[in-house]
Amino acid sequence: TTYTLTLADAQTVVQTSSGSAVTLTIPTNATAAFPVGSIIQVTQTGAGQVTIAVAGGVTLQSPSGLVKTRVQWATVSAVKVATNTWVLSGDLA
Repeated sequence: TTYTLTLADAQTVVQTSSGSAVTLTIPTNATAAFPVGSIIQVTQTGAGQVTIAVAGGVTLQSPSGLVKTRVQWATVSAVKVATNTWVLSGDLA
């Protein structure tokens, strides 16, 4: 399963209920111009682990390079800190 964030996802919680792995992609600023400071939370409500991916040209910073939810009900937050730079934190694996 795949999902690409849209402007409608800003300041919301995106829930993934899939039983199989999910790839959630953060698009470039040219595709979706989220304001700097936007926060998007992602909660894995299904069994499928969520991998946070980025479109080419986008930088994702996270502790130790971790980019997946750890377990079902894990929540991670993506915060836009610059034009094409996001910081990921939370219950990561």
